Amino acid sequence: MDNQRNILVIGTGHLADMTTEKLKNAGFLVGRIKSKTFQFNEDSDIQEESLTYAEEKLKEGGVQSAVAACIVDNDDAVNMHIMLATMRVRIDMPVFVSLLNDTLSSCAGTFDHEQVRVINPTILATPVFIRALTERISRPVRRLHTKNVELTPLPRRPKLIYVTFALIFAIMSIDILFFVLTEPGMTILKAYYFFVGEVTSFSFNDVSVVNYDPVVYFFRTTLLWATFSVVPIGIGIIAAATWSYFNEVRLHGRRRYHLKNHVVICGLGNLGHHLVTELRRQNRKILVIEQSMESPFIDAARTLGAKVMIADATLQHVLENAAIHKAEALISAVDDDDRNLIIGLNARALQPDIRLILRIFDGDKAKEIRDRFDIQFAYSMSDITSDRIVDDITKLSVVAA
Repeated sequence: MDNQRNILVIGTGHLADMTTEKLKNAGFLVGRIKSKTFQFNEDSDIQEESLTYAEEKLKEGGVQSAVAACIVDNDDAVNMHIMLATMRVRIDMPVFVSLLNDTLSSCAGTFDHEQVRVINPTILATPVFIRALTERISRPVRRLHTKNVELTPLPRRPKLIYVTFALIFAIMSIDILFFVLTEPGMTILKAYYFFVGEVTSFSFNDVSVVNYDPVVYFFRTTLLWATFSVVPIGIGIIAAATWSYFNEVRLHGRRRYHLKNHVVICGLGNLGHHLVTELRRQNRKILVIEQSMESPFIDAARTLGAKVMIADATLQHVLENAAIHKAEALISAVDDDDRNLIIGLNARALQPDIRLILRIFDGDKAKEIRDRFDIQFAYSMSDITSDRIVDDITKLSVVAA
């Protein structure tokens, strides 16, 4: 009977730890092989080692006596490497493999090996987070005894750009007035034409200069120098300000949003991307805050119709600009428990009634956060995935018995 309950857990990280613990609590005999076991030396990459070396380590770890193996490392490449080695050693054994990458998980599921069960933690967790948006809150949120937080005013645009516009306009006005007063038969339209000619070329043949007093020559020369020195520089300043606006607002999305009843999603990793995709499918208004411009999902989120702001969601003014005070809910799914908690607490300070849904790696920590900080929903992807693995293995064990 004991042989029917030998399970081998392979990997390092939260998911491997929680899977091991829950299998033991379910009455299984669990063997554990950590990922570093498959390294030939400390400096080598596991996926670069030979499959033969991995097979030897699997045999040493007891793979031949196990009834199932759970390959649940944090690194997809490591899981793929160990999965291939496991399939070569035990083609008859059920193998549960965790793969976060959508493409990898879908491709691995088509392998010619009926015993391989691919589990994508992100796909498992997404419906749980989505349900939390409409799930009934069992207890009211305790009100924080703090002063009302006023919105931080948006930074004003640099005064230099307004001064530049004013200076260019003043020089143009003086130039036009000068031409009208000193050139015979000059009209305002012709004077404006001559001004544009001064700015855009070095040829002034259109201007007839005759019978000028020395004072007029001096004044005209001064105007020419002012035009050539100030206007091009001013145009450069305006161009730089325009690019800065485009970079900040269009590319990085850094502005104050006027949204209402929307969902703010912090973090655009695998989970954030799945949440955006599903919520946009439901036609919900979404604003994403992602710290890194390098996220591969930014263009996809914008294509789906979500607003994306490249900024640090732990900063209060960033949440203010995201219209958190009018948001329906905030989902924080960055890859750091403490940052998720900070984001949630800042959002609560700005909007006491907001529905908070946090991603927390450790299941016990998620429970503590819900209780201690009065966060309505805190979920661990590792907790959700390990529950699924244990449930599937339990069903498999019952069938085998």
